[in-house]
Amino acid sequence: MRASPSYHAPYATANLQPKLTFNLQPKLTFNLQPKLTFNLQPKLTFNLQPKLTFNLQPKLTFNLQPKLTFNQN
Repeated sequence: MRASPSYHAPYATANLQPKLTFNLQPKLTFNLQPKLTFNLQPKLTFNLQPKLTFNLQPKLTFNLQPKLTFNQN
C-alpha cells in the first residue's frame, strides 16, 4: 500500500513543474521587454541616426516642427 502512493507522487510533481514554469516565464519576459526597449531606444537612436533617420524623419519632423517653431518665434 505504501508503494502505490509513493509512485504516484513523483508523477504528479513532474507534471506540475513544467506547467507552472512555462506559464510564468513568457508572462514576465513580455512585460519587462517593452519597458526596457523604450528606455534603450532613444539612447541608441542617436548613434544610429543616419541609418534610422530615413524611417523616423517624416514621423518626427512633422510632430516636432510645430512645437519647435512656436518656441523659436
